[in-house]
Amino acid sequence: MWKELDLRMIPTFGKSRISIDSFGKMFGQSIDSNIQFNDCVNQHLYVTSDEKINEGDYAVGLDKLVYQLKKDQFYFKSDKKIISSDEKLVLGWNYKNDIPHGDSYNEFIPQIPETFVETFIEENQKGNLVTKVLVEYAEGFNGERENTEFFEKLTLNSNNEINIKLK
Repeated sequence: MWKELDLRMIPTFGKSRISIDSFGKMFGQSIDSNIQFNDCVNQHLYVTSDEKINEGDYAVGLDKLVYQLKKDQFYFKSDKKIISSDEKLVLGWNYKNDIPHGDSYNEFIPQIPETFVETFIEENQKGNLVTKVLVEYAEGFNGERENTEFFEKLTLNSNNEINIKLK
């Protein structure tokens, strides 16, 4: 099942695959590139949803940290589901106060594939502003006969990337 979700671009001081120059022109770059031009601002893509946040969804909590909702948690009521192109966005990590423990320690949120980031940049360069995308979800039922619940869950590949396409 494909769901229509919002796509947002937010500036970052960190490394990114997307940069915008002072004239508003967008271009792509390698995530490992150390080149930073004075008149450019790096950007990350975020897929968000205003839908009710359910168990297993990733969301920004009231404390502005990213969490994966576990059963019986209530502090996400007004926040958005989130997926990002920021490869260093991890669950529950406060960038301002915590020391990173390395990639093997951290649990990263689902990522937007690099191929989609390239498509996004190409569309923008053609003058097509992309603000809505389609994201694939698996659906089904879980639980026992008396307590069966319907679920929707992001479809992820082995690289922790979502299936995403232009609307």
